[in-house]
Amino acid sequence: MRLPDYYTILGVSETATSDEIKAAFRKYALKYHPDKNEGAPEAIEIFTAIHKAYEVLSDTEKRRAYDLKRSGGKKPFLSEMPIHSVVDRSKIKISVDKRVIVLNEPLQVTITIFENNSKVTMNGLQRFDVVKGPVINSAFPPGPDTPEVEISYLLKPKFSGYLEIGPASFISGNIKFLSESVYVKVNLPPELVKIRPASRLEKFQSVIVSTLIIFYSFLIGYNIYEFKVWPYMRAEKKLQHQAPAPVLGFGEREIQLATGVSPYENFFGGGEYDMASLNRILFHNSKVYDAVVLLTDAKTNQTVRNNYIRAGDDFIMKNIPDGDYYLKVLFGNNWNDSLRLLHQGALQGGFSRNVRYEIFNRQINIIQMRHNRSGDTLGYKIYEITLYPVQDGNAQSITSDAGKFFN
Repeated sequence: MRLPDYYTILGVSETATSDEIKAAFRKYALKYHPDKNEGAPEAIEIFTAIHKAYEVLSDTEKRRAYDLKRSGGKKPFLSEMPIHSVVDRSKIKISVDKRVIVLNEPLQVTITIFENNSKVTMNGLQRFDVVKGPVINSAFPPGPDTPEVEISYLLKPKFSGYLEIGPASFISGNIKFLSESVYVKVNLPPELVKIRPASRLEKFQSVIVSTLIIFYSFLIGYNIYEFKVWPYMRAEKKLQHQAPAPVLGFGEREIQLATGVSPYENFFGGGEYDMASLNRILFHNSKVYDAVVLLTDAKTNQTVRNNYIRAGDDFIMKNIPDGDYYLKVLFGNNWNDSLRLLHQGALQGGFSRNVRYEIFNRQINIIQMRHNRSGDTLGYKIYEITLYPVQDGNAQSITSDAGKFFN
């Protein structure tokens, strides 16, 4: 586990005096304080990192222990990290004052927390303009009907359509509690929609379309009944290393895990986190295949994160320690928890259809995570990566099998 570089975060040298550390903290805490950066979540994260660095470096004993660990005098310090994520409405939830709004209409969003926590994060705010917030109200003691903390926002949507707000989350002990997301429907104002009678051409087109729908529905039903032929909405290319494909019966649903979970936690462990790190990777997954992303240390070839991402979903991998990494990506459909990919070992779980193993460890694909400071600015790395099998793009990868992929 890598230690966060508190000296870089505060912008001081390793020989800085207590007065220099205190002056640096006051300078940056004043600049990034949440009260002066309302509606800017990144400023809140920087303020948290600065506060943690000052907490360690301002205490003589904590600083001595930290310096020994940095120099290799002791085993690396293991930061507290979430072992697994849990969706629990009794701990945290999101509510809105309305589900259907028009563009630029204000919307009240409230995050309710029923347990003491250290930090609350909220996804989905990038789809809205923050008019007001976050406004924090607290009460004690908490109970089933009395939350400990309520965080409210006043938002205006930037786009039309169904917009997702959430999930919100906080970490307590070794568990990351997640709320369910809420969705609001955003349309143009009704008065802008002009209603007029349908023309003869439009009526004729409607009759033709209705007739074709009835005809093809009958044709599909006849084929299913007579020849047991199941229609496919899209023909997919058969990938190499494809696992046996079970036939889904009529009405069966393809199995998917929730985006963000770590399916191979029992095999790789809880992962490596630096809670003071602002490094992150934003993943956009294609709409065809689900994926399991393995973030791998380029020097040790050890897997430090593994996360499941549904087809068409976005996912942000946060708190990544400084270092060089590459990606391993397992693509496929229809997750099977009992599937054993290796003949020996504890690894269990995989895709039943369209399986492909990709290793992106060429030099051009190396992901470099670094914190640095230039004057008053704390720099960090954000990567944005779109996932798809390499045959559909221009990334350089090695097509592998399960044995090479997980070892």
